[in-house]
Amino acid sequence: MPTLYRRGPWDSTLYDQGATAKLFVANGLNGTISRLNLSVGTSGVTVTSTATIASGYMLQCDPAAFVDAPTGLVYESATTWGRSVLRPRFVS
Repeated sequence: MPTLYRRGPWDSTLYDQGATAKLFVANGLNGTISRLNLSVGTSGVTVTSTATIASGYMLQCDPAAFVDAPTGLVYESATTWGRSVLRPRFVS
């Protein structure tokens, strides 16, 4: 997995399509949501492409919750939904 997506992951969701999958990762360091397209085979999992699909989510350190960052990722009917902790609403 590219280093960029291993730094600051805060939440994720996976859409399993058998031989392929989509992994959505909310980043707690920069307020983005990224999609990693995966190929799944007998030799393992390979990242075939990546894209930042949302940005601009507010984030901050919080002594009660460690970090307030994008969370609550849901994938439904080709739409990815994310929840902003600091602005409590779901956006697609």
